[in-house]
Amino acid sequence: MDRESEELIASRYCAGHTLAQVAADVGVSVKRVRKVLLAQDVTIRHRGVDRLPLPIEDMVEWYRAGESLAQIAERCSTSSSTVHQRLAERGVEMRRRGPNVGWYQARR
Repeated sequence: MDRESEELIASRYCAGHTLAQVAADVGVSVKRVRKVLLAQDVTIRHRGVDRLPLPIEDMVEWYRAGESLAQIAERCSTSSSTVHQRLAERGVEMRRRGPNVGWYQARR
């Protein structure tokens, strides 16, 4: 792996991206990302311990304005499940999924 890719891995991870997000962005395995980060003396975050600062009030506003969890997740560089969890923590009532949404309906 070249030095530029290693620097990209470190900068994305330090900017708050997860190991899996960095691996997908760079096109390598999570194991490789971890190895590169450790070689650069980057401290690996533990899952659930170091929560990313997210614009919660904006997320609530966007959701109430009709944006999907996936759209908000994309804006915030996080996962839909994280957005769902953070909104639920704020007491936001979740919308039901539409009748033609989801893998089950797509397989019918």
